Amino acid sequence: MASTGADCVLRHAHTDWLVVGTTPVRPPQPLQPEHGHPPPARLVCRQTDVECRMSNAECRMPNAEQSERVCKVKREYHKIGGGQEFRYVPFNCQDRSPSGMVHVLGDSHATAYSPMFEQLSAETGQTVSVYSFAGCPFIDFRRQLFVGHPTGCNDFNAAIVQRVREKADAGDILFLPSLRIDRFGDQWASFDYDVFQMMYSPAALKLREDAMKDAKEWMQLFVDQHLHIVFEAPKPIFRAPPFRCSDWFNRHNPICVGNNRQPREALERLRAPIVTSMRELAQTFPGVSIWDPFPVLCPEDICFTTRDGRPLFFDGDHPSAYGNVLLYPDFKAHLGAQLAKP
Repeated sequence: MASTGADCVLRHAHTDWLVVGTTPVRPPQPLQPEHGHPPPARLVCRQTDVECRMSNAECRMPNAEQSERVCKVKREYHKIGGGQEFRYVPFNCQDRSPSGMVHVLGDSHATAYSPMFEQLSAETGQTVSVYSFAGCPFIDFRRQLFVGHPTGCNDFNAAIVQRVREKADAGDILFLPSLRIDRFGDQWASFDYDVFQMMYSPAALKLREDAMKDAKEWMQLFVDQHLHIVFEAPKPIFRAPPFRCSDWFNRHNPICVGNNRQPREALERLRAPIVTSMRELAQTFPGVSIWDPFPVLCPEDICFTTRDGRPLFFDGDHPSAYGNVLLYPDFKAHLGAQLAKP
């Protein structure tokens, strides 16, 4: 299927697989379930300029605690710098007036947290603006912000920096989720390069040194604006996309390497240079903190793409809707702790 620019949602009978992003996914051919097997997943795509149907589960965290939702939320879509902004706007709040903002800058890993952002807006009354351009990380610590990124990234990043500089108020949250380590593969194929060599080579070290100097300059701008800056530490990544390797009819697909698991020690080593860079910024600037989803998604010596038979990840690195459910309490607590600081 040609790229459509549509948001795609892969669904089973429940909503655990829901993912909202801009990567088109080739739909599976219709198959009749075998006796004793669950029905195959189906793909639902919608254009990004169509407002998400908030009455359905497609934009919400599945099984969210409804009693905590004190506001209704509408979802807006706006174009910016060649990328997109998804804005979650609270209204009709029961016991408070909507106040404060969370500004989210990143690549597709920003929109992968859409269910969490919608729930956060409903529970806290905060407006959440998510600025995203697939393939364009914001401060990835591997290269400078305006050096070596795909076409369109520089215009987008310049536009979102300007937007935050103009719109963000003192005390707002600036959340920065992005893919900051090289993938083992994408939704279509495994890659043949060594991700550890890509991270630890002398050339990579020099690029990270330059990237750190650049990152400190950007951080100073946001710190001077009195924002609470929250980096997302790298999540576990996997060698195969779980959605292509989870059903009875596709488990023998050649792309399904790694058995939907990875040694925690190896992944910790892969992400260590990025975490070190983040910690340096947090030690340099009092307004910078790190939210780490890794321990929630991988609490043991082996990291898995599922837990209790439910998917934690959609593909090799984007969290599923169920992943959002597990991460949300820790995410909300971290943001609350930052807002409580003087």
